[in-house]
Amino acid sequence: MFEEQTGTTVTFSFGSSGQLAQQVQNGAPFDLFASADVAYIDKIVDAGKADPAMKETYAFGRLAIWSKQRADTAPRTLDDLSSTTTQSPSTSDTGSSQLPNTTGVSTAG
Repeated sequence: MFEEQTGTTVTFSFGSSGQLAQQVQNGAPFDLFASADVAYIDKIVDAGKADPAMKETYAFGRLAIWSKQRADTAPRTLDDLSSTTTQSPSTSDTGSSQLPNTTGVSTAG
């Protein structure tokens, strides 16, 4: 719909926030960068690659924990999941077990 109305082609790039933020810092062209970890947004702004006035929170979320385990042994906190998760903090979108606000930033030009 946007492309039809504006004639502007939209190209999405998907990856971990850390990898995409590094690409932006190294000069990759972008119009919008969104990350669940505001620290990546701040690094891009601090590097002068994005206008700080364009930084906006675009969503707030909640995580739900679901398990096939019996209720008395099911994980109930993120710490409970640390021994069962397969995604390491170094490759996850947030890079930690914290629950950050989801934030996005766009260029000013």
